[in-house]
Amino acid sequence: MQHRTMAWRRVALSALGMLSMLGAACGFADMDLSCRGDQDCLDSELCHPDEQECVRRCATADECYEARPKCQPLSNWDTTKICTT
Repeated sequence: MQHRTMAWRRVALSALGMLSMLGAACGFADMDLSCRGDQDCLDSELCHPDEQECVRRCATADECYEARPKCQPLSNWDTTKICTT
């Protein structure tokens, strides 16, 4: 009986390890959004010139996400809209 319990523990630990790796591969783990230029970001993003972080471009707030829910111009002179806090 104890052998069977140990086997199930190994299976459970293996499954947790696989989920952890899958989460990291799919972008669920904390990601480094730092950038030096737009080439370091996704096509739907740009590198914020002050924060040096990839931010999502948007036309409306519906395209933004919970962490940055507002869609506003990048600056007074650059009307490119990005998701902000």
